[in-house]
Amino acid sequence: MRTTLVLAAGSALLLGGCSVAHQPSAPSSQAYVIGTGEIMGENQVRHEKLWFAGTAGNWPLAQYETSELREGFDDVKTFHPTFKKKPTAPMIDQYIAGPLGEVDKAIKDQSEAEFTTGFNDLTNGCNGCHKEFGMGFNVIQRPTSPPFSNQNFEPAKTT
Repeated sequence: MRTTLVLAAGSALLLGGCSVAHQPSAPSSQAYVIGTGEIMGENQVRHEKLWFAGTAGNWPLAQYETSELREGFDDVKTFHPTFKKKPTAPMIDQYIAGPLGEVDKAIKDQSEAEFTTGFNDLTNGCNGCHKEFGMGFNVIQRPTSPPFSNQNFEPAKTT
């Protein structure tokens, strides 16, 4: 009898819980906005891939990575117009736009020497911008090993 009462009480609780209508929570009035750190982390990967594509002479991949870098910097301007109380657009324009233009020209000319110079200027621009925002401890450098072991940076072979 006692077991029957316990089972009956447990069943009532379970069934009672199932009969309560689920009330969805109110939708958030704030949409998700990707953080500056996440955007810059993606840009760091793009910077790294750009180096290996350019030094391998894979100019289409290098051009793709520069366009992705621009997109990331545009996202910073759009979603984070200020960072640490400073406007982001003028800083990105000052430190990044010129060097990215150099890299674009090097890619168009398919010049590894120009590419190396432009890439070094881009890297220095990243570090200059970091200093302006009080993030000078975040030092970017020319990469030494590919970021992904599953990507071949050599130009595709045409048959």
